[in-house]
Amino acid sequence: MINKYGLVENVAHVDQYTLLDQNNFIPTWETGDGEKAEVSTALLRLRNEYDAIRRKALTREEELH
Repeated sequence: MINKYGLVENVAHVDQYTLLDQNNFIPTWETGDGEKAEVSTALLRLRNEYDAIRRKALTREEELH
């Protein structure tokens, strides 16, 4: 029964992978890299919109004076 599941009797240790192992792959969705890119893109777009509105407001203010 033990051999059926790939287990061997009298084995001193079992190989395990840790986060420090070179062969361990952590997908980007777990580390949040995709979300960071989306957020930075959204913030850049909002900043550009704010800058355009601010420039327009400053020019109108100068026209009034």
